[in-house]
Amino acid sequence: MSQLLSIVDDKIVIEKLSLKYLDGNVMHVGKLDIKGALSVVQNSIFDSNLRIRGTLDVDTINVKNLNRGDASQLDAFTFSAESDNGLDGRGVVWGVGDVSYQLVLRSEPRRIYSSETFDLHKNARYQIDGVDVLLKDSLGNSIKRSKLTEVGTLTGLEVDGNANLGNVVIVNSYLNRVGVNTEIPNAAFSVMENGIEIVVGTDDNRAVIGTWGNQTLDIITDNTSRISIQGNTVTFGNESSKNAQVKINGTLTVDSIISDVRVERTAPIEFLEDNVGGIYSKGLIWRSKGSPSRQFFLMPGPERFYSTESIDLASGKYFSIAKNFVISETALGQSVKNSSLETLGTLSRLTVGGDVNLSDALKVIDSEAVANRSFTVASGDVTLKLNADSINASDSIRVFVKDTQELAITDTGITIGNKNNTARTINTYGKLAVNITHPDPEAAFSVEGPVVLNGKKFVTKDSIPTSGEWNAGDIAWNSTPQTSSYIGWVCVTSGNPGVWKPFGQIA
Repeated sequence: MSQLLSIVDDKIVIEKLSLKYLDGNVMHVGKLDIKGALSVVQNSIFDSNLRIRGTLDVDTINVKNLNRGDASQLDAFTFSAESDNGLDGRGVVWGVGDVSYQLVLRSEPRRIYSSETFDLHKNARYQIDGVDVLLKDSLGNSIKRSKLTEVGTLTGLEVDGNANLGNVVIVNSYLNRVGVNTEIPNAAFSVMENGIEIVVGTDDNRAVIGTWGNQTLDIITDNTSRISIQGNTVTFGNESSKNAQVKINGTLTVDSIISDVRVERTAPIEFLEDNVGGIYSKGLIWRSKGSPSRQFFLMPGPERFYSTESIDLASGKYFSIAKNFVISETALGQSVKNSSLETLGTLSRLTVGGDVNLSDALKVIDSEAVANRSFTVASGDVTLKLNADSINASDSIRVFVKDTQELAITDTGITIGNKNNTARTINTYGKLAVNITHPDPEAAFSVEGPVVLNGKKFVTKDSIPTSGEWNAGDIAWNSTPQTSSYIGWVCVTSGNPGVWKPFGQIA
């Protein structure tokens, strides 16, 4: 029997000691190895470093200085829980008195919540998955959708198809007609009001303007009828006042004239200069009792023709300047470049020489088109939707180059490349990880699970495989290497589990 107790110098040496209870202060000098569990029920003070090789589970940690060690280490702080609700409120909190500033996880709905404003550097930008979303002075090109209700002034706009302006003006692109208060105009331009349709158009190579039904057509000024057409009767002026004046600078050819006064002219009507207004404020005047006069005058400053009433051209006619077409009932001349239009009908096509902004959903800036909302391509029941951060296909996605499939994503798998052209190279730049969310930052290629190279399987095991089909040349790497053990085992005879031999003994 070996000696268990001895005295060496001034110390009692005990090889083995079993105690159930030890009372009082104890000072230990030297290394203390504890093979079992250690339970401490009171506060403990460590005057030197405490190194824990496993996991430290605590309720609360109060830290004055936190040193992550190697600055190149990319490990993240991890908050773990059995469910999202258990993570609610976890994150970074700055406390000042009773006030806290938070950057935490919220579970319903799940999101990263910040109680404060984010203030980026002047040259920084907000990104999602590496794509610019918000810059200091603009939205990123990937922004496709918005609910903006106001945009700036458009420099141009063209719409293909029918147009409906406030359910009042309706442009029918199929009939090439415009209707006001009517969806089915009977002429190139039609106005419907109180059951009466006024049309402007053409018929049998002639321009027509008037009523579509048998109603009376009045041409009015100052809200007074000046010319009235009912059936075959055309009336000028008011029957009671009899003050209508009809002036014709040309020839009037009629079959018969019934009039109280007959006027014949062979020369134009001339307005001569006087000492009051010169040649200005002269022209045509229509008068009726109880109503203001209707005028068509030459006016100064700037010199122009002034009309108190609307000017209505016959269908097919137009305004021109210097013999250049300016405007008709259906078109603007090519010389018209500028306008302050705020609304347009449905355009058949659109050509814009500058930037374009369509409801902030589609922009063309510096010849670059940007869709700010999702973009959907449909063919029958199959759709492909492009979002700022995703591509969503209702079926498979295939990418072709020169009519050859190079990428396919289906319900059964993902295929990259062309099986008929395996000689070319597929380059991947960056860290490649398979089944790993957070790979080793120093590893160019990381795999969670077995790997097969040229028909040879590579796995990690803590011992020689004892089951499964294996082929000669397969290697099992030792997942728990220790001194005097082996780096791994190699299958030398195929089978289940086959014959295995160790290799790479660890000294």
